[in-house]
Amino acid sequence: MTRNYQPAEDKNKQFHIGLWGQAPKLPTTFDCVIYPRISTPGQRGNVSSELQLKEDGELWNLALRLGWKQTQVRHPKDDMELSGTLRMEDRPAFKQMLQWIINGEVRAVIAVNVDRLFRDKWGTEYSKFMEICEKYHVLVITPEMVYDFSDSYCIKSFRDKCVQAWEYLEYQVYKRMIGAKDYLGETGRWAGGNLPPGYIVDRDKHSPTFRKYTRYMPWQPIILRMFERYRELNDNLMALHREYDSLPFMFPDFETWVDPEIIAKCKLKKVPKGYTMSLSTMVRLLTNPVYIGWWIYDNKILVDETGRPVINHQAIIPVERQEELFWHVFRQRSPYNIDGTKNEETIGQKPRRYTQLDSPPCPAILKLTVTSGDPAYVVRVQPQYNAKNFRTGKYLYAFRKRENGYSGGAKYMLATDMVDSVFWQALLQHLWQTKDFDDYAKTEEEAQGNTEAEVKEITEQIQACERKITKLLKRLAIVKEGEEDEEETQTVNEEEQKARDETLKKLIKFLTDEITKYTVEKTRLETRLEKLRGKKPDTYAAQMVEYHDLLRELGDRASKNCTT
Repeated sequence: MTRNYQPAEDKNKQFHIGLWGQAPKLPTTFDCVIYPRISTPGQRGNVSSELQLKEDGELWNLALRLGWKQTQVRHPKDDMELSGTLRMEDRPAFKQMLQWIINGEVRAVIAVNVDRLFRDKWGTEYSKFMEICEKYHVLVITPEMVYDFSDSYCIKSFRDKCVQAWEYLEYQVYKRMIGAKDYLGETGRWAGGNLPPGYIVDRDKHSPTFRKYTRYMPWQPIILRMFERYRELNDNLMALHREYDSLPFMFPDFETWVDPEIIAKCKLKKVPKGYTMSLSTMVRLLTNPVYIGWWIYDNKILVDETGRPVINHQAIIPVERQEELFWHVFRQRSPYNIDGTKNEETIGQKPRRYTQLDSPPCPAILKLTVTSGDPAYVVRVQPQYNAKNFRTGKYLYAFRKRENGYSGGAKYMLATDMVDSVFWQALLQHLWQTKDFDDYAKTEEEAQGNTEAEVKEITEQIQACERKITKLLKRLAIVKEGEEDEEETQTVNEEEQKARDETLKKLIKFLTDEITKYTVEKTRLETRLEKLRGKKPDTYAAQMVEYHDLLRELGDRASKNCTT
């Protein structure tokens, strides 16, 4: 039998999905990219993130099983904790992936699911992506399917998956999950937010107080004692914080039986063997109505039918002492009243600063940066006074002793003009001799290369919009031609003709809306491209001349200041 020889396969031919279950030919001579994405920090550590992130995970092993070598697998991770509703250009890893595709370096994208790539409501982004992948013969691979966008079935399947991804987000997350969270919060039950110190959550589903706050007994007496001590110190908040801050910890570590999720929701500062808090956190604790049993969700107090606040959980401050302890400090320290109006009587406001009339401005240029070499001291700027207790117009750097986060009297003082003069001389000498700009020209070239890559990426998106618009215009022309042919050749009854006319109107409107959508997107991208091309960065030589001129000007000003 005569052998039938076939021509050699064209290596540049598009990759197609095989028929009858045959495995598709994969572009293993090119690199592939694994695209991982999760939406929120809270998803780190779950099954999906582990599957996507680990270099020995399922996606990585899938790439190796399909024939790629380890050196061919690219794995950008900059889109972790970014939403899939963002544009491609607003996701760093996706943008990098597009540039690899456009440069011909990557021919396959591997993702755990299509919804990792897109959760696009209007379909503009994934349509552009499919157009780009079709042009550069790029496959999208998931554990369940290989998408080749030269194949109409793959286009439909990918689009359907993207639509499902958005519908899930809209229904399950935006409606059901957020709605369920609001329902829990509005009915006095914990919905997953941060917990106030002294409380944990009842996780027993059979308990009548399921999901409600319950007192954490090791911390309860500490909270109560904090309110009592505030009164004993004659309402001196700073003295109260100084006293507690001097302790190794304010609250001991949680006991081993406490759920780690509950511990993670306690947002206090962790120190050895316990927790501590800042002054501002202490103010929020002392003015939180949760400690008298009230429940507040979304800045609204849970009330009964008569409008009175509901006692939602056990109070840490006893009822008979709430006026003496809680309401006393609340009226003094809360910036807002319980009805949401501004508390005009609070004593917690920052004191106003007054400046003596006609006094010169403080010239200390290091006042926000200078620190003491001895950690026992803190540096503050203060005016200099003469023997008659009048200001001299000069200022001093005063070294004050630290006392539990606060400062005492000054022990050493230096004239600010003397210190600033030494600083100026050292700074100018450093700026003239610095080598920090030796690599500036190289950085400028890299920036220019990044700009060129971004121009390519935007241009490809514009071309993808143009191809999509062309296809839609062809479909629209075919529909309109079909409408004219029907009018000339077919005779139908009135009801059927009315139904046909209505269907054609809807189809024409749909195609027109789609064309408008991609035209608007194309215009947006063209505007972005025009702005990018309009940027004219200064050259390295020009900027160095400007830099040296600036140093000379600074030197002249420093000399004048020193002489005066």
